[in-house]
Amino acid sequence: MNAHKFIPIIFMLLFETSYAAEEIDYAQYFTPNMLRIDLHHGAIQGKEFFAIDGISAGGRFAGSKKHLLGGLNLGQYQVRVFDAETNIMIFSRGYSSIFQEWFGLPGSKTVNRVFEETFLIPCPRAKIILTLCGRDGSNQFQPIFTAPVDPGDALIFKEHAIGDIETTDILISGAVEDKLDIAILAEGYTKNEQHKFKKDAQRVMKAFFEHEPFSRYKSQFNFRSVCAISLQSGTDLPEQGIFKATAMDAQFYSLRISRYLTVPRVKKIFGYAARVPFDYIIVLVNSARYGGAGFYNLYCTVAADNANWQDILQHEFGHLFAGLADEYEAASLNIYSAEVEPWETNITTNAVPEQLKWRHLVADSVPLPTPDSLEYDHTIAGMWEGAGYASAGIWRPAFTCRMRENSANGFCPVCRETIERIIRWYSR
Repeated sequence: MNAHKFIPIIFMLLFETSYAAEEIDYAQYFTPNMLRIDLHHGAIQGKEFFAIDGISAGGRFAGSKKHLLGGLNLGQYQVRVFDAETNIMIFSRGYSSIFQEWFGLPGSKTVNRVFEETFLIPCPRAKIILTLCGRDGSNQFQPIFTAPVDPGDALIFKEHAIGDIETTDILISGAVEDKLDIAILAEGYTKNEQHKFKKDAQRVMKAFFEHEPFSRYKSQFNFRSVCAISLQSGTDLPEQGIFKATAMDAQFYSLRISRYLTVPRVKKIFGYAARVPFDYIIVLVNSARYGGAGFYNLYCTVAADNANWQDILQHEFGHLFAGLADEYEAASLNIYSAEVEPWETNITTNAVPEQLKWRHLVADSVPLPTPDSLEYDHTIAGMWEGAGYASAGIWRPAFTCRMRENSANGFCPVCRETIERIIRWYSR
């Protein structure tokens, strides 16, 4: 174990970076609209790469105009935008995708594969330098890909809505630039099932606010739905040889995991979502099978008719919204190194109690490490071994939490604090 990698961490510093202290004047650098960047992210014989698939000029940028530099230090990757003339960084945002999970699987270094990724930036007034950064062996961001972008380029596609797709304002609490805007997309709902989708979307919105900390911040959210129409009902089940003609081509069995419900055609997600202002996307899949997925600042999915859909929604939205790590164990996944402190706020490889990054949330009466006991529920912070898919060497902040198991009665103190910080950061 390399001791130099475990410098004491103050939890607050995870949300303040050196470049986030300086506010950027939105009007000086950006128009009110957005650019959509579609990427191919892949690897050839173990060598990671990015390539731009396309750039589209879209509608109104729904993100915060006050906090343009992502001072939260979350995500496996980070998009950075520099003004080409001054080289000043004028926008940044972290995100995660399925790529890093696939890249950690046995055999991935000898297989050539690409994945779709999409992100939005406010449309610049002048030429920019686009840089994509990934985390190195010490979890610091390092540039992987850089490309110039001219917003006046004639080859930038002008996005137009195609077809008659209904959208609905489910909950509107204020202006898009001041609130967190959630888009719920219909996947696997036929034309005759749109009434069902509208009811499903309503119950998703209501369930969203039944748990802390979201219940205390209802006034900070807008919810809209997009009634994407599928030719067939349901979703793909590849291991059963079942493939449906649906709007976004969602599928179970991603990475050969039965419950893993993803949308490989990410561009389709963002194409449908563009019909409404949005910061976050929930893809509601018309299926009763257990499953879902969530990727920080990209999208999440949930099977609408499964008995555990509310628990799945909470868990996957925790990934999407706050970049929270899985706290359960899974021997088939080996993503984290025991010698590197994870960037996620709710797991740690540093077992030194005095250096615990959530130490400020642990009561003096709670021992560290903390024994397994039902007296410690999801509301009590401590340090339990077993998280991040590993049974040993990685610690979590609570005996139980929604990021660990469905039976938990909500998020633990660390996850709640992270979610609250993001709500306050982007909605103030």
